[in-house]
Amino acid sequence: MTDPKASGSEESEDPALTAAESEGLPPAGDESDETKDADADEVPIPPKGGRGGSAAKWAEYAASKGFEIDDDATASDIREALEAEGIPTE
Repeated sequence: MTDPKASGSEESEDPALTAAESEGLPPAGDESDETKDADADEVPIPPKGGRGGSAAKWAEYAASKGFEIDDDATASDIREALEAEGIPTE
């Protein structure tokens, strides 16, 4: 069993953190780190033809959108599957 006075004193040690938590705000610095990570992980839409439009690039893009791709899928196969699900391909 815990002492209610002890848990109350822990909260009063850092009132700024308690205020942020009570407002549902993340701790300082967390939001900017998440934004940077999300931007860094975003895979751009590959071109439909030419350099950079390989099946491997399309598979990487599809995987970033939550799709599992067969090893023998062509770039066209992958684009068609993405378009069927409403995922941007252009």
